[in-house]
Amino acid sequence: DRSPSRGLGDVYKRQELKELELNGVVKRAVYNTVPVTVEYELTSSGFRLKELIAGMIQWGVAHREYVKSVNIND
Repeated sequence: DRSPSRGLGDVYKRQELKELELNGVVKRAVYNTVPVTVEYELTSSGFRLKELIAGMIQWGVAHREYVKSVNIND
């Protein structure tokens, strides 16, 4: 179900968050407010994944610089 005020991106975000919760990466907290408030936070596994992603970003930046330097010299 998708309300008219919600975009397709919201649907995908909810699906991704649900999968992350099922895999123990995030914890979900629901508060009985109007409208309902939902908050997510990283679990300890999520924090370990954050470190891995930071390493991947660092590699990507270094690799991009390498590719630029190779292309400039060609």
